[in-house]
Amino acid sequence: MKVFALLSLLIASPNVADATCNGQCYAAYSTPWMIKCAPGYGHGCDTCPECDQFRTPAPTAQPVPAPTAQPVPAPTAQPVPAPTASPTALPATGACFHSNGTVLLQSGAYKPLSELIIGEFIKTYDAEGKFSFSPIKTLPHANNDEPAAFLTLKTETGKEVDMTSDHYIPNCDLTVVTVGELVVGDCLLTADGKETLMEISWTEKYGVYTAVTENKFIVVDNVVASSFSKDSHPEEPELDYEKYRMELERIKLQKRLLGRKSN
Repeated sequence: MKVFALLSLLIASPNVADATCNGQCYAAYSTPWMIKCAPGYGHGCDTCPECDQFRTPAPTAQPVPAPTAQPVPAPTAQPVPAPTASPTALPATGACFHSNGTVLLQSGAYKPLSELIIGEFIKTYDAEGKFSFSPIKTLPHANNDEPAAFLTLKTETGKEVDMTSDHYIPNCDLTVVTVGELVVGDCLLTADGKETLMEISWTEKYGVYTAVTENKFIVVDNVVASSFSKDSHPEEPELDYEKYRMELERIKLQKRLLGRKSN
C-alpha cells in the first residue's frame, strides 16, 4: 500500500503541494491534475487556476494581409475619326466668273463680262484699298457656253456674284482666299463698303469669263474679287474648260450619292 501511495504522489501534478484551490478538486488530491482539469470532470476542477497549464490556448489571430492594390490600366486611347467632308463641299478646282456677271464702265454703264472689249475701263480695286477705273489688258476666255459649277455668294444687302470655287477673293483685311474657303459670316469688300457674307450656294451654269486689268482686283456685281484663280491657265483656256467639266461631273455624282443615302 505504501508503494502504491508513493506512486500516486509521483503521478500527481507537482502543483498539488502548492495548490491553492480549496474546492472539491483539491480534496481529490490523489487524482492527477491532468485528469482533474479535463473538461467535464465530475468535481468541476477545469475552472481552477491550476488547470491553466492544461487549457488549449486560444488561437492567435493571424493578421489579415491588406489587399494588394492592382495597377489600374491606363485608358486606351480611342482613335479620333477623320473629319467628314461637308456634303455641300466642292472640289477646289476651276476659276472664273459666270457670264452674267457685270462690271461698271467708266461711262457709268454696266456691262456683262461676256461682252467686254480689251481697252475698256472698268471699276477696279487696288492693293492700297482704293477704287479706280483701269483698262482691260486681256480677256482670257473667248465667247463660250462651257458648263461649270458656280458658287453664288450673297451679302447682307443682297449683292450676289457667281464664281467658281478656286477663284481668288479678298476678305475685308485684304487677305486673299479662294471662294471655296469662304464660310457664312465672313467679311467681303463691296462697292458700298464691307459686308457680311450671308449665304453660299452652288448651281450649274454655262459660260465662264474673267477680265485682267492693271490693278490687283476687279469689281464684279459690286463685289471685289481677283481676276485670277489658284489653278487658272490664262494662256490655255481649254485646260480650264476641261477642268470645269470634270468638276461639274464630280459634283453631280456627289449629289446623286447623297440623294441615295438620304433615301
